[in-house]
Amino acid sequence: MGIKLILSLLSPATAVRLVTTTSLPAVSPERAIRFLSTPSNWPSIVLSSWAVRGTDIDRPLAPGEAVDEIFGLPPLLPLEVSWTCTSIGKSTAVFDSPSGLAGVAENCQMDFVAEKDGAGGSLLRLAMSYEPLSPLANAAVPLLTLDNAIALKLLLPARLRPPGSSDPAGGPLAALARRAGLLPDQDGKT
Repeated sequence: MGIKLILSLLSPATAVRLVTTTSLPAVSPERAIRFLSTPSNWPSIVLSSWAVRGTDIDRPLAPGEAVDEIFGLPPLLPLEVSWTCTSIGKSTAVFDSPSGLAGVAENCQMDFVAEKDGAGGSLLRLAMSYEPLSPLANAAVPLLTLDNAIALKLLLPARLRPPGSSDPAGGPLAALARRAGLLPDQDGKT
């Protein structure tokens, strides 16, 4: 099994698709998509995202509009990807970067889908995909998986929490532990 993992990290030929899901209590699908399609919000929830450049980054992008996202570890390792909104709806948003990250990955995509959860909130799915061009793109999979999970399961719900709401049974640390599945919900379910 260790040999297969090492070979998969070294082989840039296989497309990568990472899927992250979360629930957003009391947040409509429309509100979730509006927040996620507004580029200035990205650095507030994605740990590896440092800045976004472009015109009108403080509103949801429309199809055909593009922004540049700076991520990585600036100034040591400043990485930049140009994202174009290719589809937007009340419950979906798709951003593509055909050129991706020069020499590392191409045909990058972020595909967000939000659905009503039947209890006044939403279920959100991010499908991030890219075609690796170097071993670095494959080696980044564990970090991207963690980055996406922290963004969608911890930081996004905290940013979209309705005003005045909190975790009365333990405060913000208990709320984060519940979101991560480390503590049961307030009703006793995990």
